[in-house]
Amino acid sequence: MLLAALGIYGTLSYSVNQRYREIGIRLALGAKGREVGALVLRQAMTPVAIGLAAGCVGAVFLMKTLSALLYGVGSGDLATYSASGAVIFVVAVAACWIPALRATRLDPVETIRYE
Repeated sequence: MLLAALGIYGTLSYSVNQRYREIGIRLALGAKGREVGALVLRQAMTPVAIGLAAGCVGAVFLMKTLSALLYGVGSGDLATYSASGAVIFVVAVAACWIPALRATRLDPVETIRYE
């Protein structure tokens, strides 16, 4: 989980740094910090949601194989699958939160003068 969180954080942080000027221009044109943060979170969470959906489909197709690997968990234990998906989603949101928060606090004047 820690490795996944660090990977998501690093990728999103790099993306925000690459889009520094664009985000600054959005803020200068009147976008609210909340809107910019939501934009960054939405763009970061889209691949996470697609991955969770693909993982759920894969888990359904591999139920029999997974039941042999998991001790004390039935092959169709919905609570286990839901809890693991929820934990992954929460970790991904937590990893995305810091770069999104940093994007909302950019100074538009500084970003335009950046180059």
